[in-house]
Amino acid sequence: YPLCALAVSDERPSRKCQVKAWKLHKKSCKPYQPPKRRAPPHQKSKNMENQISETFQKMVDQVLKSKGGGAGNATLGNIVKNKNDTTGKGCGTERIGKPKRNPPKNSPYYHFPSTPAEQAKKFEPKRVSTRRVAPERTTWNPCSDNKDYTTQANARWKEMMKEFKWPKSDLSVKSMSQCSMEFSIHYVRNKVKYIYDMSFTLEWEGLVLGNKVEGSLSMSDIMSDQTALEWFWDLRSVKNDDVHKTAKGIIEGSREAITTELEKLIDELKRKKGPS
Repeated sequence: YPLCALAVSDERPSRKCQVKAWKLHKKSCKPYQPPKRRAPPHQKSKNMENQISETFQKMVDQVLKSKGGGAGNATLGNIVKNKNDTTGKGCGTERIGKPKRNPPKNSPYYHFPSTPAEQAKKFEPKRVSTRRVAPERTTWNPCSDNKDYTTQANARWKEMMKEFKWPKSDLSVKSMSQCSMEFSIHYVRNKVKYIYDMSFTLEWEGLVLGNKVEGSLSMSDIMSDQTALEWFWDLRSVKNDDVHKTAKGIIEGSREAITTELEKLIDELKRKKGPS
């Protein structure tokens, strides 16, 4: 057994140790050691300063090695704590706060050398004049080539509907109360575009089984981006009797007769652009 402070022999613990809870007390039984004397405070401070100076000297040596300088170029004797502290050497003074700098070396940061000053002058910024230049008129997009044929289209449509009769019937156009046949030709980037938006309202009359019938027909939304089936169609009669219903059926069944005339008018206007 190890000796403890209360042991009476070198072989086993004392009687008092055995009386106490040995299972717990045996962990604290240690050989007897005389008390150590504490070092004076001034000696402790000197030891700590020596340790700090040695550690700092090693750090300085490692930094100088990583930068290519030799270890030992800067020693603790040449380094001071305050920025303004200097040590006199000869006639002048030398700042010891930082190690001596080596001459600069080529840095690997730049992959390419800098442009020479004489060559860099060629790339100096130049003043740009703020004077506005009038746009030149191009031959493929002249503004005067956009032509409007609305007046000709209105006159031509009234002429075509003046003596128009529905096939296999006694029904014909009586008058034209509203006519707006807008049509123009545009030249954009050497391409021809036909733009039109047509609408009209006409009055019709005739005889069905010897009885007089009359009414009106309106069409609109006649445009280049819509087909003939998409054109708006509104057919009306003055009365709602059998003979008028028969007349409306005849006109409704001959819808292609009106759309064919409209397509003829559009083709005539398209040919006004001249030979391609």
